[in-house]
Amino acid sequence: MINLPIPSIYRNPRKYNIFEHPEQGRQAVKQGFSWPAFFLGIIWMSVKGLWKFFGIWLALILVMMFVENAVKSMEIDTWLKPFVNFAILTVYMGIMLYPALKGNEWRGRKLLEKGFVWKGTVEATSPAKALAVQQGS
Repeated sequence: MINLPIPSIYRNPRKYNIFEHPEQGRQAVKQGFSWPAFFLGIIWMSVKGLWKFFGIWLALILVMMFVENAVKSMEIDTWLKPFVNFAILTVYMGIMLYPALKGNEWRGRKLLEKGFVWKGTVEATSPAKALAVQQGS
């Protein structure tokens, strides 16, 4: 097996917020954009226990599906169809993008609501390494 060096772009440290609970231990939550939230959406929200947002996003998706089907069943002028499709696509992209931008912040707030205490912010390349760095300081 050949061991190729990993380009530094994949090892850039990220900032993690460290939360600690006396009974539930410690958790590291990355700051910034969440790729899992972007690609997995409501599945990611359910796995992370963000039930309020899960419900809101499920309702948004169902409403958008209803609106999309209603609009597509209407007789719209041919010249207007691309604009309507673009508007629907834009709303769907917003539904995907917003949790990716705010998801980690939501996780941090949820941990605080569950009794976790914010212990600080560290730079690391993974959540496990972030917990190790924070443990050592």
